[in-house]
Amino acid sequence: MKGARWIIVLLSLLSIVSCLGSAERLKLRFAFWGGPEEKAAYEKMIAAFNEAQDEIELIPLHIPEMYEEKVLVMIGAGDIPDIIALGGAHVPHFAAVGAVRPLDDLISPELLEAFYPRAREALIWDGHVWGLPFRMNTKVMAVNLDMLEAVGIEPPSAEKIWTPEEYLEAAKKLTVIENGKIKRWGSTQLWFYQWIHQFGGRVLDETGTICLLATPEVLAAAKYIYEFRWVYNAAPAYNETAPRWMMDLFLAQEAAMMCDVGPYHMPLLVNVPFKWALAPQPGVPGYEGSGEMEVVGLAIPALAPHPEASFKALAFLTGDRRSQDILALTKTQIPGLKVSGDLFAQQFPGAELFIKAIDVQIPQFKSPNTREISRIIGEMILDVLFGPVPTAEPSLELFQNVCKAIEPYLKYK
Repeated sequence: MKGARWIIVLLSLLSIVSCLGSAERLKLRFAFWGGPEEKAAYEKMIAAFNEAQDEIELIPLHIPEMYEEKVLVMIGAGDIPDIIALGGAHVPHFAAVGAVRPLDDLISPELLEAFYPRAREALIWDGHVWGLPFRMNTKVMAVNLDMLEAVGIEPPSAEKIWTPEEYLEAAKKLTVIENGKIKRWGSTQLWFYQWIHQFGGRVLDETGTICLLATPEVLAAAKYIYEFRWVYNAAPAYNETAPRWMMDLFLAQEAAMMCDVGPYHMPLLVNVPFKWALAPQPGVPGYEGSGEMEVVGLAIPALAPHPEASFKALAFLTGDRRSQDILALTKTQIPGLKVSGDLFAQQFPGAELFIKAIDVQIPQFKSPNTREISRIIGEMILDVLFGPVPTAEPSLELFQNVCKAIEPYLKYK
């Protein structure tokens, strides 16, 4: 009988230990957007976090379309994700409406130092840190080496970055016109938001309260883009080749050069039938290699029920190599963590140029009313100056009028 009792006691203890060992983890949801490749990478990062500890189970919440709108609706309805991906350009709006909480009380100085400085800055607003860098996109230029060689042009490089004038002269030589029709463009479309930075300009100041479009730098960039098409016929206007866009023309060898090349374009260049190379984007002196940089951070909603647990998962996804190296190995997304960025730089020829660009490129402009400001710029600048049939030429008066139209949106009400 004593033996039987000991067996019962032992089985009871084993049952208790088993129950303790299988205690349910705290379930947290991580909301993000992206295509199939991004989704697969983020799910691997989530799996790495779940394997690294046994207290939290992080669950992916993929929202492929209308992401910001749907997340705000979810938060407003009380269906609150625990962590959200958030583009730097949208941080002020989410902060202004109380959708996210500042992270200042949770972040250590050591963790902040692990990220690229400009990536950190993109997620700071009104003196507070609202997110930590998750991934980035910088831009470089690509050239068709066969076409440049055929007309005797020495390609640009990290050691010899072209000026805008050199880019234009090359594009003019590379443009081919037969029977009055353009058979090959010297360059693909010139994206306004990139080139204003390459001329040393900006849309707004760093506080998001002053319009900087009516400046000599932005006006010079606008005239450059306008004349590139309508004076020199060296690049198509916006939507002139729609639905075929910039990379489509470059891959089809219908354009010899392309700025605004992101790391996500790299898989498309693997098996092309021509030689190509990457180089920093052209820029005026002091802005060589400049352009517009996208920064995506991870943030915590203001009413998330478990902020400390959410931050534990957020810190792993952004600040741990076991997570960020997964991004580096995709070869298409730049990690926010510096040490994982070093790994990305080894993934393909020219990858290091994307990393070097982090130090010279400017994060997308941000304001509580980024969407409205972008709409006004689209209607008053992009459509008017750079569409298939422009209705005006660049002028200081035009850009002053744009700033007047933007002014009511520079303070959030």
